[in-house]
Amino acid sequence: MNEHGGSLTGKAMNSVLRNLCVVVCATVLSSVWCHGEEMKPPKVPSLLEIIFIGLKPAKELNPAHYPKERQLCLQNYLAAIAPDSYLWAFEPPSTSEKVLLVKRRNLIEQMVTILGHDVRSEAEAFCKCSTPYG
Repeated sequence: MNEHGGSLTGKAMNSVLRNLCVVVCATVLSSVWCHGEEMKPPKVPSLLEIIFIGLKPAKELNPAHYPKERQLCLQNYLAAIAPDSYLWAFEPPSTSEKVLLVKRRNLIEQMVTILGHDVRSEAEAFCKCSTPYG
């Protein structure tokens, strides 16, 4: 409405339509540009996949493939994992029934890696009673 209480004038309506057209075109162009990128698999596994979700073993984590500001932290994390730890070479779950077991075991081992071997029984008890893992 304009200041006289009427509807938008032709000039104002043209301006709105022009702006709407620009927004729609920009949205379409940006989504087309990103479409190919979302289909490509990532070059390296994400930290989320390895450390928090446990979809991949730690042996797939190469600090050289990550930004320099994260490399020292990743090297320290890898150094903290015991050489015989389950985290190095577990097999990702092949069925949905095994996902819960793998996630539970992964969380236990992550807690032991970060907090030390003394917490293993507490980590197991925590995973046994926590909702997302059991």
